[in-house]
Amino acid sequence: MQQLIQAMVNPIARKLNLIISKCTIKMVDDKTKTQTIQSEIITGEIREKIERWQEYGYTSHPPLESEGLCVFLGGERDRGYIIATENKKTRKNEIKEGEVCIYTNEKDFLHFQNKNKVLLKTHEYTIEDKKSFIRSEELIDIITKDFKIKDENLYITSDKLIDTKTKDYNIKDENFKLESEKLIDIKTKDFNIKDENLKIDSEKLIDFKTKDFNIKDENFKLDSEKLIDFKTKDFNIKNENIKIESDKSTDIKTKEFNIKDENLKIDSEKLIDIKTKEFNIKNEKLSINSSNSTEIKTQKFSVSNGGAELIDILSKTLEALVQANVTTLAGAMPLNNAAIFAELKIKIETFK
Repeated sequence: MQQLIQAMVNPIARKLNLIISKCTIKMVDDKTKTQTIQSEIITGEIREKIERWQEYGYTSHPPLESEGLCVFLGGERDRGYIIATENKKTRKNEIKEGEVCIYTNEKDFLHFQNKNKVLLKTHEYTIEDKKSFIRSEELIDIITKDFKIKDENLYITSDKLIDTKTKDYNIKDENFKLESEKLIDIKTKDFNIKDENLKIDSEKLIDFKTKDFNIKDENFKLDSEKLIDFKTKDFNIKNENIKIESDKSTDIKTKEFNIKDENLKIDSEKLIDIKTKEFNIKNEKLSINSSNSTEIKTQKFSVSNGGAELIDILSKTLEALVQANVTTLAGAMPLNNAAIFAELKIKIETFK
């Protein structure tokens, strides 16, 4: 009876022993819908095209010589399935209780740490999608040697503040726009803009606060439909050719306005209007040329020059001629052209 029972149990025991077995991965075929593996069973037998079943949404390609756990349905060696793999050489160890880590054989890993932290370590990180959103309730801190964004349209939106702290900040783009409903605040030691066409548009105010503000450009234009207001202690313009053009008015209000130039030209098709309490011109040689008329209206116009002495001499000569008489047989008579001399004297006195 015992022999009969043993004969019945032994085949079942052998099947049970063959249901689960360790294996070593020798070759991986990842081109099929279900990954297949050539494996060496622990007993030394080689099995071809054993399907490796993986969790939905997750797949991997285990390195060769990784270990596996193979299940044989009904203990039949032709019906094997690998349900787990392990590589002791590449696994990231010493993770804490409750943490999860995805790793590779090149020591890249994505580590979900305790206290709601995620650590990604890799050599190159690429995101390819239609829309990407990064939201943070407190801070997004990016520390890197080079940070490049290549995109057709890039929008950076913040309800409060976008704070960029960097040694060098370079933007190379065909069209770059900074738009803010309130304020764009740029604080830096050096701020350089190199562009073929640079436009700064503002419906209200563009406010520059700086110790030194230098503009070096082949052609620099300031256009405003209303007002360009410069408030500064010193305002220096050094340029080969500077032009100030306005369809209506160019208004300069300042305590002192000094122009030092080798050749200064002021051209106007209609009117140059200078209103001031005092207007002083100090020059070695001053020429005023007009095709029609040069009109100066003032309460008092003084010329301090060597030519003023000649004007004084002419004035006194005309005064003497007006008062001069000609002695005739009929007695003393005034000059015939005394009235002309008197008119010339009045004009000279007015000029003086």
